[in-house]
Amino acid sequence: MAFEFVKQQVEKRKQQQLFRQRRCQSSAQGRLIDIDNQQFVNFSSNDYLGLSHHPRVIDAWIKGAERYGVGSGGSPLVTGFQKAHYQLEETLCEWQGREGALLFNSGFSANQSVIKALLKKN
Repeated sequence: MAFEFVKQQVEKRKQQQLFRQRRCQSSAQGRLIDIDNQQFVNFSSNDYLGLSHHPRVIDAWIKGAERYGVGSGGSPLVTGFQKAHYQLEETLCEWQGREGALLFNSGFSANQSVIKALLKKN
C-alpha cells in the first residue's frame, strides 16, 4: 500500500518533468564538466576555485592521509576528532575574530545542522 503511493508520486514527478536522476560524469571535478559527451561550465561545483587540482592542495592531502589515514572514523561527539581539525578551527577563529568554529564536510551538512539547531517542531 505504501509502495503504491511512492510509485504514484514518482510517476507524477516524471510526468511533470520534475524527476531527478543522477548523471555519471566522465571528467574530473573542476570549472568544466563532461556529461553524456557534452562539456558544460560547472556552476554547481563546491570546487568553484579549482583548488582540488592545485598541486599544493594535493600534496597537503597526501601528507594528511599518510599521517591520519582517510575517513572520519566516526562521529566526533562519540569518538573525538583530530588535533588537525581543532587547530584549523582555532586558526579560523583567530582569523575571523570569533570565539568558536565548527567544520562541516559540505554546505548541505552545515545547513542541516543549523536548521536542526534553530527550528522546533510545531
